[in-house]
Amino acid sequence: MKAFIDYTIPDPEFWSAYEQLWENSKYRPVFESPGLLRYFSSLSEGAVAIFKCFRENGQLTGAAFFHKKKNVYTFLSDYKTDHSCFVLHQNCTNVEIRNFFEAFHQEVLKEHWTLELNNNPMWVSYMDAFTRSGKKSPLFWLSTPSTVCPRLEEKDPESLRQNLLQSRNNRYKRKRLQREHQVEFEVLSDEEDLVGWTTDFCNTHVRRWQDTLTPSKYHSEPERTFLLGCLQAWVGDGRLVRFALKANGTRIAFVIGLLQKNSLIYHSLTYHPDFHKYSPGKVLILYLGEWMHEHCLNVLDFGDGNEPYKYNFANKEQKLHAIFISKKENLFFILRAKVIAAVRRNPVLIKFYREKLRPWLNMAASRLPKVQLRKFFLFQLPMLELDYLSLIV
Repeated sequence: MKAFIDYTIPDPEFWSAYEQLWENSKYRPVFESPGLLRYFSSLSEGAVAIFKCFRENGQLTGAAFFHKKKNVYTFLSDYKTDHSCFVLHQNCTNVEIRNFFEAFHQEVLKEHWTLELNNNPMWVSYMDAFTRSGKKSPLFWLSTPSTVCPRLEEKDPESLRQNLLQSRNNRYKRKRLQREHQVEFEVLSDEEDLVGWTTDFCNTHVRRWQDTLTPSKYHSEPERTFLLGCLQAWVGDGRLVRFALKANGTRIAFVIGLLQKNSLIYHSLTYHPDFHKYSPGKVLILYLGEWMHEHCLNVLDFGDGNEPYKYNFANKEQKLHAIFISKKENLFFILRAKVIAAVRRNPVLIKFYREKLRPWLNMAASRLPKVQLRKFFLFQLPMLELDYLSLIV
């Protein structure tokens, strides 16, 4: 086995090898899909670092992409992710997986890396090997719960469809919407009207969240451009399915869906506030259930976050962890990691942050220039810069 961290710009030969690795990986993680990571690589302000692992015959058997922010490495997929993964070939043996992570920690130690790995899915099969390797290494290694991933998981597509149809109220809302408006269910999986659809999504998102404590980020043209770039990358990787409900020819509810093995990731949604009384988001999920049944999918993954609407449908809640890694001499980083972990274990503080502080921060961030905001919070909260507050919950 040969494993190392490579800081050079990936060449076409490596991208070809990575595409084969990703296609033959156990999970085919959509937030590490080749086209998306190529797009993120083009955006990264610093050099992208890739941990690569090869068999003796030269086959790429594992990889992970990182970029550096303020002397700390994070997953490259942090640009836009619900859960971030290492990518390992599906035929890796347990010994090879163990050796992969031992080599990773050795390289981290050798390169003097400090890492904050967010949104680690604790249900993936390699997590035990990753954890054991980290804890026995000479590094500081801390894994702490960060958020959750609600899921509706059934034994087969028919059971999932029936589960989604259980709510009498949602069925009533669908019939009412169909009775009072000319309703159309739209499904797009290629580049058809991608720019127009994305514009409609962003404009509706802005309307949905205007005059609230959490205004839409899609007021910003760069955010719209970034979203379009992500969608184009996922189209190229064959992962994107866009869903919409139309009323009288106008899109009123949207879901950005991502295909991953036997699941549909319910990545991002919005709806027009004028149709709030019909619960168009919930109605759209009923249509999704029928589409998933037709396409033999039995898992609806609601992604990162514990928003209440997800629990109208979810029957499982899986954990996402943040993992902090550094040399043991990095005392400030270790202290901050332990403070964050302690806060996350306190439900009272978590509730206060989610329901009070975070909405207020979002509102303040939308109204103050970034430089002013940063100076303000650095003065008020000397131990936790604004960028770090988002790591607490």
